[in-house]
Amino acid sequence: MWAQIARGGGEWVGRLWRETPPSLALVKSIEAFTPGGAVPGYVRVTAVPSGWLGDVAFVILLLLFLRGGRHALRHPRGRVVLLLLSGMLLLPWLVSFVKPVYLVGRYDLAALSAFFLVVGYGFARGGGRGWGRCVKWVAFLLLAVSGMTGIWRLHTLPPLSEARTQAAFIRRIANPETIVVATGFSRNPVEYLLRDTPISFRSYPRSTGKHRGWVDPRDLSDSERLRSDAEIVGREIVGHEVVLLHAAGFTRANLPLYRQIEARCSEITLGPPPPRGISRWRCR
Repeated sequence: MWAQIARGGGEWVGRLWRETPPSLALVKSIEAFTPGGAVPGYVRVTAVPSGWLGDVAFVILLLLFLRGGRHALRHPRGRVVLLLLSGMLLLPWLVSFVKPVYLVGRYDLAALSAFFLVVGYGFARGGGRGWGRCVKWVAFLLLAVSGMTGIWRLHTLPPLSEARTQAAFIRRIANPETIVVATGFSRNPVEYLLRDTPISFRSYPRSTGKHRGWVDPRDLSDSERLRSDAEIVGREIVGHEVVLLHAAGFTRANLPLYRQIEARCSEITLGPPPPRGISRWRCR
């Protein structure tokens, strides 16, 4: 994160921090921690609408957290956990009013383990018999169902469905000489789905391969840097068959790469129906 800020890539943190809004950041973090709960849209593919089940799970988790925190205050180890949680959650939140470093569903995840230790303590201290025990296990069941629903929603989102189609196509046509060139943020899901293959991947701009999910903003505004990245990739694909993954939102930045590929390679026609966001090339 600090490296991104040093390179001028931290402006987006401040913008998203102001949009949260800051006064609700801690509450929204707990909602993001909730199994099946709402996650902000800037977390990309994990931004799944929570629905009423996620809202119920959020209320249950919040009550368990408050109950667990009350009991944790009475014990030395519990106070250590609360202190740890405060240091990882409350301190960055306060600092962000001066220098934004807190993002819901992103940097607050450092506090996730400590948070659930407190929640677990609240669950363990719940009613042990009769109605109290029934309520406790109903709450656990709702949290479990909400979490499984959230996972199902996540894995049926269009970006992941498209990545599965692309990965299946690449698996079918790949040979030992195949290189996948992924533009923008298209690499991660496809590479994960093909992790059991020897297929080689390249990223463009190259900074997206060094830090997945982030691109150096200097890459997008520096035509010379983009051209240099494209030339490096162009040299690496000589003599190989290339599958090119096209990322939305990077069309202009991708132009130097497209010129390199068109100069060095000939396009291979894809059989019907062709997968979206993909092209195939044979490079000399």
